[in-house]
Amino acid sequence: MKKFLLFFILIVSIDFFPQQKNLITINEIMFNPQTGHNEFVEVYNANENDSVDLNNFKFKYYSSQPNIITSTGFGTVLPPKSYAVILEGDYDFTNGIYNSIIPKNALILKIKENSFGSSGMANTIDRPVWLLSSSNDTLDAYIYSTNNDKGFSDEKILSEDDSSKLNWKNSLQINGTPGFLNSVSPKKSDLAVTDIITNPLFPTLGDSFEIEVKIQNNGLKTENYSLQLFEDTDLDSLPDILLANIDQLQLAPDESTILNSNFIVNNFQNKKAFYAKVLCQGDQVESNDYLYKTIAPGFSASIVLINEVMYNPANGEPEWVEIYNTSSDSINLENWSVTDVLITPATATINQQIYIPAKSFLVFVKDSSIQNYHQAIPVKIFLLSLPVLNNDRDGIVLKDNRGFTIDSLFYDNSWGGTAGYSLERISLSVPAKDSANWITSMNESGSTPGQPNSVLEISSYNKGEMVINEIMFDPAIDNSEFIELLNNSGKTINICGWKIEDENNKFFKLSNRGYIIPPNAYFILSSDSAMIKKYSLLNYQFKNILNITSLGLINSGKLILLKDAHGNTIDSVWYSANWHNKNFISTKNISLERINPKLNGNDPLNWSSSADKLGATPSKQNSIFSININKASKISVSTNPFSPDNDGFEDFTTINYNLTQIISQIRIKIFDSRGRLVRTLVNNQVSGSNGSVIFNGLDDAGNPLRIGIYIVFLEALNENFGTVENLKTVVVIARKLR
Repeated sequence: MKKFLLFFILIVSIDFFPQQKNLITINEIMFNPQTGHNEFVEVYNANENDSVDLNNFKFKYYSSQPNIITSTGFGTVLPPKSYAVILEGDYDFTNGIYNSIIPKNALILKIKENSFGSSGMANTIDRPVWLLSSSNDTLDAYIYSTNNDKGFSDEKILSEDDSSKLNWKNSLQINGTPGFLNSVSPKKSDLAVTDIITNPLFPTLGDSFEIEVKIQNNGLKTENYSLQLFEDTDLDSLPDILLANIDQLQLAPDESTILNSNFIVNNFQNKKAFYAKVLCQGDQVESNDYLYKTIAPGFSASIVLINEVMYNPANGEPEWVEIYNTSSDSINLENWSVTDVLITPATATINQQIYIPAKSFLVFVKDSSIQNYHQAIPVKIFLLSLPVLNNDRDGIVLKDNRGFTIDSLFYDNSWGGTAGYSLERISLSVPAKDSANWITSMNESGSTPGQPNSVLEISSYNKGEMVINEIMFDPAIDNSEFIELLNNSGKTINICGWKIEDENNKFFKLSNRGYIIPPNAYFILSSDSAMIKKYSLLNYQFKNILNITSLGLINSGKLILLKDAHGNTIDSVWYSANWHNKNFISTKNISLERINPKLNGNDPLNWSSSADKLGATPSKQNSIFSININKASKISVSTNPFSPDNDGFEDFTTINYNLTQIISQIRIKIFDSRGRLVRTLVNNQVSGSNGSVIFNGLDDAGNPLRIGIYIVFLEALNENFGTVENLKTVVVIARKLR
């Protein structure tokens, strides 16, 4: 009989504890709380029907002696499917941080000792922990991971499953979920108010906006619910006016929706507070069923502008960003931020009150050494851990305390700003995204932190002071596209920040730096350096070679718009291939030249093909240039008489002519005194309104002409107008008497 009883007791003993091991588990561990004496361990009773008395159960941390679990005055019995929160012995049960978090139905316990283990749980090294019964049997064990942020616990995903590493995650909720369903656990029923939204998203003073509420179904089943929206009119955190009550709503699992409350705020003037709540039967997470949010009138976009950026400093100068307050009021920049955008975006947040006065600058800089590079910065500088700005391209985004983008700049080094020189904004009224609105600083020190940008020192210019004078749009393989400009003003012109633009807003800058063009001088903008050799321009100083494939000058014609640094249109030409001389079989490698720079650049009659032997005249007066189209025609010979006897004295004479037409086909012939043709000097050659031809006194066969009087006959034809000019004069051939 004794043997039988002993066997029976052994069977009971073996059967009981395995059940306890599986059904009483460690469910959450807070080992790195926001403040001291706030570590906790949560235990879960997975039994369907049985309560468990946790009196004298133990929690063992790492190699320390086990901590004994005891009552806090509310007993030690844990009901089925319930949570027990075990706090440190010296936890502040009157004002502790979990007092408002732990629900009333949770069992609150403590350990007899002041801290878990000998001095608290480690938060930098993974450690094992055990839950032991009152008789020291191991009920559960877990090795927690220390990759949590401060204030975030380790939570079990499925409370009724084992404590393998795959069944644990970092809590999604600050201070954890002591006494209720873990934030990482799937919920059968969990509707959450995730946001109260204004439409428009960031209303400013005087705006009207609607209130919308975002709802998320985090549960495993479709939910029927209703929504209530309240206003807290006196801002005491207690909602007092019901604005909307929307019922008969439904939301599927893992879906979200934005509900329009149909409540509109008109003429927004002061801060308002709203409270939204979902009502859903059986919701397992009450803490996210409601949301309280205050909304204050925000700043309008561009109230503060990015005005200057030193993204490529030299000689150890720190990077910096200058902003400008365009408003008439001082602005508090607390909780504003500066973010870059490329590779891994980084954000620097202003964590203190800092005011930028009305119509004033403020400089964000990484360290105070900026003072070593600028004698006196007349405004406040603010030390901020700015993101590293790339030297090739990057972005800078300025956001206010709501996260609203006030201004943003996405720059490329082609916009300006070279080593030691900042990138300056040209106009505050032109958006930062316009690359033509930025320029390399022209200040002697390379930048102007806290001061008006150097570009403001550049004059505005008037239409016609610089003109488009020559266009090479169809170059041969030995040449390149170019545009020649002429300073037509009679004064020096600084072309810094000027640009050539087409009808598609594609543009090329003439220069990012100060560049002075003297009166009557020519400036050449070329796509590449092929033209340098062709026209012997190596030593010509007024040029900019872009080293690109082309300027985009299509052969059929397009718009060329010339603008100064302030955006003023100085000249424009919508050229056409039809402006070429009709007598040219091919116009390949022949430029279009402007005849009179004072006349309309869009008049087809003011343009024609270059008559120069090289096909163009970059850096020189145009071959078909004419000041006075209505001048009288004339022809003359000098020297006259001349003696072509090869003695080195007056062996040649020059026939000079002026025509009334700008472009003509000319023939020049020599007749003897009897009217017989003895020499054809020029036959159907393109000519401008004036020119010169050399006569050597020989006939067409190359034989010397006799002494005597000869008639020079010039015939000029302009086919566009059908105009024919005939000019005559005489030339005398003489010989020395022997």
